[in-house]
Amino acid sequence: MAATILVCAIALTTAVTIVTNYRDAKTLHYVAKPLTTILIIVLAAVGRDVGGLYQLLIIAGLVFSLAGDVFLMLPEKPRGFFMPGLVVFLIAHLFYIVAFCLGGGWSNRDVLVALPFVAFGIGTAAYLWPKLGPMKIPVAFYITVILVMGWRSGVRIYAVDVPTPGATIAFVGAILFILSDLILALNRFVRPFASARATNLTSYFAGQACIALSLHM
Repeated sequence: MAATILVCAIALTTAVTIVTNYRDAKTLHYVAKPLTTILIIVLAAVGRDVGGLYQLLIIAGLVFSLAGDVFLMLPEKPRGFFMPGLVVFLIAHLFYIVAFCLGGGWSNRDVLVALPFVAFGIGTAAYLWPKLGPMKIPVAFYITVILVMGWRSGVRIYAVDVPTPGATIAFVGAILFILSDLILALNRFVRPFASARATNLTSYFAGQACIALSLHM
């Protein structure tokens, strides 16, 4: 029941975040966006693995994501906060990677799971590279880390000692997170498009919520 209520609240604050972003209602947006991530942190905190290492790592990732949310919603001028936001989200992904490695083990099948992520990473980097300017190395490093996160979440699905429903929904969350960052990159470095903020925020918060929900399954 608590999880259901929290998911409904997350959906509501996500909608408010999107609407206030388009309407330039900054005060309400500055409240709704971090509140959504805070609710996702609470969702993770009330999961079944209370006090477990997996739960602690997921919560740590969400806390750094909250910092990233704050950095990325701040005005670009007089000081840009994109790079600090990139750094804290990178740290969040490192926590997720460690969490997804728990119980996953290593096998030859892991290489097959990695192949789509490698292909996607090469294609994305090749497409964005001419448009990145001085951000080439940071963005390339970030792409590598987030795709490792997605790969390890995929490997975890067939791990013997990991609950399958939880691993599957965490994998869905990781893919949605990757999608949200792809949308953000296309909008920032290639060409801004009207639906970018809505699709980015929807996939981002849905992805984070799925990762938190993995603690309930």
